[in-house]
Amino acid sequence: MSIIDDLTTAAKTPGLPAVDKAQLLWASREYAEIDGITFDLGVAWIDTRGCRWRWTGQRDSQGQALMLSALGKKASLDAVYLSHGPLWGEPRKLTGRDYRTAFAGGA
Repeated sequence: MSIIDDLTTAAKTPGLPAVDKAQLLWASREYAEIDGITFDLGVAWIDTRGCRWRWTGQRDSQGQALMLSALGKKASLDAVYLSHGPLWGEPRKLTGRDYRTAFAGGA
């Protein structure tokens, strides 16, 4: 079991305060770097065709993150980046707080 697994498991502890859970999940994120660009593997990435790619949680023999497309194709992150890049992070869903801030004129 890796430290990432330990943090993820700890975040599932019943009765854990929401703030502690959020901090554990944030700390358990993994990243990859290609050509000086840091990719957060905890989010989906969209290629130039609009296809969504997610990290499988695995790495290849060279340590590259293995990605899975919405179409079921597996490839390493560097192969996805070179063949289908640039990539951009999938936008997060807006929350009630986002809407309240927008309507209140906040930043």
